[in-house]
Amino acid sequence: MKKVSFNLVTLVLIILNTGNLVQANDLNKSKQSMLFKVCRSKDANEIFYNVKTTSEGKLDLSEPIHIYWIKCDKKGKSEPLTKIQKKLAYGLRYNNITPDSAEFQFVSFPQKTLQLRKNNTGNYCVYTNVEGKEVELEQVFIQFDGGTFLMPKIAKVELRAKNHKSNDLVVEIIQP
Repeated sequence: MKKVSFNLVTLVLIILNTGNLVQANDLNKSKQSMLFKVCRSKDANEIFYNVKTTSEGKLDLSEPIHIYWIKCDKKGKSEPLTKIQKKLAYGLRYNNITPDSAEFQFVSFPQKTLQLRKNNTGNYCVYTNVEGKEVELEQVFIQFDGGTFLMPKIAKVELRAKNHKSNDLVVEIIQP
């Protein structure tokens, strides 16, 4: 009887570890398709923007960019944006979507146009212009300075990008 329960415990551990491997593989897949992320000064939670493609490698025309939270205060749990967050803060408004590219803006900052398309190595990236030069967006940082839940006061927004010709880091500071 002891041998059977040892085997059962071993089987359960193998199944649990296999589940963890699948989650780790899913996380690696997410990192591979990550376009950029939004970090905020108010907490360690991050918002990720991942490219969503078809099996043929073309953009998903219904949702070319998948947006979700990684809640560090909840042990790294992934959560979708709420409807309010999509509509007022972190959501995207698409101007044009084709199977190979998408032009969009943040709903909260329509003054800046961004473009999703493949780079020279065939990976999807997000591009925008900073001081007349095309750059690849890597991160957005939002510095909060009080306010309320529905009307936060934003001190500044930093767009952190890479000049894809020189590989130099470019930071654009936007002060609302």
